[in-house]
Amino acid sequence: MTNKIIAFSLGIFVVIAFLWIKRTIYLISNSDPDYNTVYSSNYNEKLFNEDLIGKRENELENLFGKPFYKYKNPFINILLYTTNKNTAILNKSFDRIQFRGDKNDCHFRCFYFDSVGNIKKVKINGYIDKENDYLNLRKEDIIKKLGLPDDEIYKPANEVLTFSTLTKGTQSGKKGTINIRQIIINRNKVAVNIIKEVSDGTIVCENCEQE
Repeated sequence: MTNKIIAFSLGIFVVIAFLWIKRTIYLISNSDPDYNTVYSSNYNEKLFNEDLIGKRENELENLFGKPFYKYKNPFINILLYTTNKNTAILNKSFDRIQFRGDKNDCHFRCFYFDSVGNIKKVKINGYIDKENDYLNLRKEDIIKKLGLPDDEIYKPANEVLTFSTLTKGTQSGKKGTINIRQIIINRNKVAVNIIKEVSDGTIVCENCEQE
């Protein structure tokens, strides 16, 4: 009788363990952004749309409550000149020059400017001219000298307000997939764009100001 009870208990334990492992594997493979996301105090999904563009920061906070984070994106302007257009490109997601193949075989000039058109940095490869030849020039001087660039990144400085974040504690899914809800405001504190998407992992930003 005792052996039957032990065998029965062991069988129950095995079934429970199997179901737990199966559930864990499911959660790891199927992240649930709705489960993992927490929103600002007054957040309303129906109001988070393109109609927010043009509203001021204080109006946005009145609608959704204070954002979890605020962070600033600096002004970025990069010009690329190259004879190897399939090898040297500007990565507009990471704001930098990127190479498909060997960088050393690529001819390029890359110029970085501040918000008033002064050169901050120069990268040159494959040409006889040097970085120092350009450091005292301005953007208009470069275009006059070299012509229109083969590629350009131009991003005004702005600030990002984050109205969602990853919930504390255990997430449903290995990467903690969440619903990103952010609003980009310009230097006048007016909304110019909204970001509404699903993202893997936490919201990552440098020098975030937490409210």
